[in-house]
Amino acid sequence: MDNQHDDFDKTSVRAGTHSAKWNSRITESGIIPLSVADMDIPAPPQVIKKLAELNQKDIYGYTSPSTNWNKIVTNWIKRQYQWKIKSDWVIFFSRVIQAVSLPIQKATQYQDKTVVSPALLPPC
Repeated sequence: MDNQHDDFDKTSVRAGTHSAKWNSRITESGIIPLSVADMDIPAPPQVIKKLAELNQKDIYGYTSPSTNWNKIVTNWIKRQYQWKIKSDWVIFFSRVIQAVSLPIQKATQYQDKTVVSPALLPPC
């Protein structure tokens, strides 16, 4: 994506948008919540445009990755972290349960006992 259109100095007013982060007793008290995975900057125009195009298809659900997704991921990791990885190290998961299940299956034997702690990421 073209980063010249990203505006990290512009903020979005989220109050009144049913935002779990911004419509709470905590923000009413003047505390600014810093929740994980909740952006307070606008999405890039390219993303907004593409989502608008896809919304016109009236189909929502899980999707398969593009044919070159593996190359995109390995190139991104190389650019971001200067780490060259093999493409077969990266596995696509469309569901969190699958992503959690595979390493457990690979690291344990049948009827081994495991503990999985759910993520606790409240909105504020």
